[in-house]
Amino acid sequence: MSYCLKQKSLTRKRESIRSLLYIFEGALFLTLLAKITLTLPFTPIPITFQTLGIYCLGIMASPLGAAGSVLTYFMFGLIFPVFCNSLWSIANFCGPTAGYLYAFPLAAACISILHRRHSGSNFKLAIILSIGAGIILACGTLGLACYLYFTGVTSTIDIIQGLKLGTLPFIPGEILKILLVIQGRHAIAFFKKTHVYD
Repeated sequence: MSYCLKQKSLTRKRESIRSLLYIFEGALFLTLLAKITLTLPFTPIPITFQTLGIYCLGIMASPLGAAGSVLTYFMFGLIFPVFCNSLWSIANFCGPTAGYLYAFPLAAACISILHRRHSGSNFKLAIILSIGAGIILACGTLGLACYLYFTGVTSTIDIIQGLKLGTLPFIPGEILKILLVIQGRHAIAFFKKTHVYD
């Protein structure tokens, strides 16, 4: 009896360590993708591959694992230059891209929940990823509109201006990323079979 309890305890510890390692790997994955950036001259928001990482985490990990990876990435950002602007500190969570950052864990968890409940065709996956993209762009637009207001660029919280600078330029890129994830779903399925990312 004592031996069985010890074995169960050891198994739980191993599973916990494995889960923490996967969360750490997810955070590193986001860090690498954040460094692939393209600056646009008409908006303070750069094009990055971070959202591609969010989509991948959402369909690879459990809701807790996906959100945990994003939150771990945020903690890294308080100490190391992991964000797309290569800056580190809490200032990143008050800047023009703050709204997008705040949306990342919510979007990753939402994609994971929906994917686990409604996985199937490419069409369903496209809808699920589009919902995640919508969460990110909506929060990002609101955050950017607030940033422009509080920095004196606009006299009111101008959602229309936020859409022009924080959503519309990025829709084609998000569609492309969603298509990339859909095309790579078989590779991701293989990864899930060999790495139980829960």
